[in-house]
Amino acid sequence: MVLCVSKVFAHEDQRSKEPCGEEEEKTGRLLTVELTDGWYSIGGVFDDVLKYYLRQNTILVGTKLYITGAELVGLENPSPPLEAPSGVYLKMNANSTRRARWNTKLGFQRNTKPFHISLATVLPDGGKVGATALVIARVYPLLFMEKKPDGSKKFHTERLEEIMERDHRCLRQKIIDKICEKERKSFEEDLAKEDVERLSHARKRRRLTQRQIKNLEDGEEIYEALQQSTDPQSFQVKS
Repeated sequence: MVLCVSKVFAHEDQRSKEPCGEEEEKTGRLLTVELTDGWYSIGGVFDDVLKYYLRQNTILVGTKLYITGAELVGLENPSPPLEAPSGVYLKMNANSTRRARWNTKLGFQRNTKPFHISLATVLPDGGKVGATALVIARVYPLLFMEKKPDGSKKFHTERLEEIMERDHRCLRQKIIDKICEKERKSFEEDLAKEDVERLSHARKRRRLTQRQIKNLEDGEEIYEALQQSTDPQSFQVKS
């Protein structure tokens, strides 16, 4: 949008809110402007670069400014211009603010995209840049950085990264196969031990005659004979 500087003054209630540079601390003033679109007005706070232009009379009352990316401070919810609080203002920076032509229409513009600035005009202390035009002179290949355990760094190409990733997958699969094989052998050994114990227990079983069964009197002997018997049905003695 394009706004016009209608006043230049200092806001006493904003001295503690806005950071002051060395020049501002000497004079004890915070340079602030009032901006208007021809109908309504709002306070504006410049960064250090715009304040310098203001002191150099590069920006004067009546100067039109092309503003993009400004921050609206002091207002949380939408409000009509005439009902806005007194502490509302626009916070602007130099990289997103340019002087407009004298006959530029005020207010919002049809083209809502940020204006482009060249890299040569980007200021280190000028805040965020809305847009810039670049020409890609050369495209470098993609590089990967590998950090060693000792803290050193090694750079390699995308092709080498693919080879290293493939080798890593193969190594990981070998480790997984080794662990699975170890667990399989352990399971087979445990299963074989159980079969041996079961076979050994089966061999210990014996068949008792009806006379031997009738001669069993102690409960422990009867239980042991029942467990070792190959035919538990034989303990059902007919009366």
